[in-house]
Amino acid sequence: MAREGIYVGGKEITERYIGTRLVWQKLIQVAHFENYTDWERDGELAIKRTITVQREYGKPKPSNINYEATKVKVNGKMYDVQNFYLLVIETWNTWVYDFLLTFKSTADRDEVDRIYQKDIYFYKKRK
Repeated sequence: MAREGIYVGGKEITERYIGTRLVWQKLIQVAHFENYTDWERDGELAIKRTITVQREYGKPKPSNINYEATKVKVNGKMYDVQNFYLLVIETWNTWVYDFLLTFKSTADRDEVDRIYQKDIYFYKKRK
């Protein structure tokens, strides 16, 4: 049975440094969306995508999700992010799903906001 990952002395390597510089880090994919466009700016560092769906009678409100994302890959390029959340707001007859992606820099936010995101992958650090 093959083991996934890099092992040295029986211990899994999750980060690789050259001196004090982090050059590699094992990440876990937490979400993936295809053709997920129509983001809008939300504050200084964030972009948001909102979807409204008809509320199903008798169904409980879906939970909010904190994806704990630290990186996002858009069209093959990696960006550092503060986090990625799904916030669910319940109204009288609808659920509003707000996908909120917060970047670490306005330059990265602006770059992702301007391009067509054919594929967008979200990653978190391996603990």
